[in-house]
Amino acid sequence: MFSYIKSFFTKYTPGPVGEPEDKHTDNGEPNQNAEVGTKRKMVVDQDKPKPPQQFKREKLAVPPGMSKNAFKKQQKKLYRDSMMGEWRRARKERTKERKKQKRELVEERVANGEAREDVIEEMYKKRIPKSKRNETQVDSKVNVVFDCSFNHKMKQEEIASMARQIARSYSENRRAEHFINTKLTCFEGSLKKYLGSHPGFEKWDHFEYETKDLDVLAKEGKLDLSKTVYLSADEDATVDELKEDYTYIIGGIVDKGRYKNLCYDKAKELGIPTARLPINEYFKIRGRKVLTSLHVYLLLSKWLECKDWKKAFDEVLPERKHDDDDDDDDNNNNNNNENNDSETTKPKKETEDGMEVGNEKEETPIEGEESKEKKSKQKSKKKSKSS
Repeated sequence: MFSYIKSFFTKYTPGPVGEPEDKHTDNGEPNQNAEVGTKRKMVVDQDKPKPPQQFKREKLAVPPGMSKNAFKKQQKKLYRDSMMGEWRRARKERTKERKKQKRELVEERVANGEAREDVIEEMYKKRIPKSKRNETQVDSKVNVVFDCSFNHKMKQEEIASMARQIARSYSENRRAEHFINTKLTCFEGSLKKYLGSHPGFEKWDHFEYETKDLDVLAKEGKLDLSKTVYLSADEDATVDELKEDYTYIIGGIVDKGRYKNLCYDKAKELGIPTARLPINEYFKIRGRKVLTSLHVYLLLSKWLECKDWKKAFDEVLPERKHDDDDDDDDNNNNNNNENNDSETTKPKKETEDGMEVGNEKEETPIEGEESKEKKSKQKSKKKSKSS
């Protein structure tokens, strides 16, 4: 009886997954549950994800004379350069796939009875407004030149930063109400290489590229020096308004203040008038009053839109440039002066009679009396020695 019950439960109760089971029962009959458990184990093993194969990366030795941090940056740059072509091909494939899906969607909606023009217009409106060009913008008739002749004075990361500022300037100029006719001089070398990471930069609207410097362009008649102003923070004269058909030059350099009066001296050498933006007159700036090339470009663009320097400074410059602590600084200075005065002048004590005590001058002895006292002391010393 007991063997029958045991065989019943072993026949209809599946055993735990992975545990070995007897292929025969106590009565000698084949155990069907053993086959079921084996099948379940195989299914579970197939569904279980296998750990990825771990490849041991070859550890490169740091070359002598190079820091570990610089070596890492070099290896990352080499990896990016080697993968750039593959990334571009993958991006093109994704773009083709998206266009194909859009065409299929348009054909499907047209087959359902919708007008093709309405479908295309609806899909176009779904695009992000920020990424498309402002169709209503007008020509400001103001020219801006980025003087990029200082590449030899910048580090590679500074040249890359300058390229990003130029790309951002184009992006903002594309969406501005009044576009600026922009030109880059001495456009070659590393700057051209870094700006080349932006596909199609040669076809940017309202952007031109020159490999020559300002003096050569002036001799060729491409730059009218009588209607040209070199923007420099070292000049006292200010730009009150932007005039039509005038050219405003921005120094294309990122130097963190290493080179003083660099753009100013070059403008004076070429005979180009200089001026600065009216920062002190309309804006209280914190820290250095030297702005980046991008900030100067955005300020010019914003002024063309609102014709108000104060509004342009408030909207373009970041919050960290705002100096709102002038009153607090004045109070702190006054407090410091008061503290200094209190330290130098000691409080006067008063007696019960109201007389001031503590500031009396010590009486100096008269010269004759002082000499007599010294002589008497010397005589007393001699007598003590003789005795």
